[in-house]
Amino acid sequence: MARMKASLDGLIEDFRKRLSVVIEEARDTGRADAMAEIQRAVGGRMNRAMGKRRSGRPAKAKMRKSGKKRKNPWAGLSPEKKLERVNAIRKGRGLPPKDKA
Repeated sequence: MARMKASLDGLIEDFRKRLSVVIEEARDTGRADAMAEIQRAVGGRMNRAMGKRRSGRPAKAKMRKSGKKRKNPWAGLSPEKKLERVNAIRKGRGLPPKDKA
């Protein structure tokens, strides 16, 4: 009986090893298939950094520092106009209007 158990244990261990090899090969094949699909989707340009923009897209606008100071849009408003503007902003945020400036 002990000989049969040892034989059975050997068979099970051999099966596990072979199964792990088959699983690893399947994973590698799956990875290769997935990478091929990605390369097809990207057009074969895999060495490009993923975050870079394509040449057809416009570049991001850069802020340029001008020599003159920015004008305050509220500077020339009368108190009534300021109150009107504040109430419009508050209304957009769902807040009650102010009575006085």
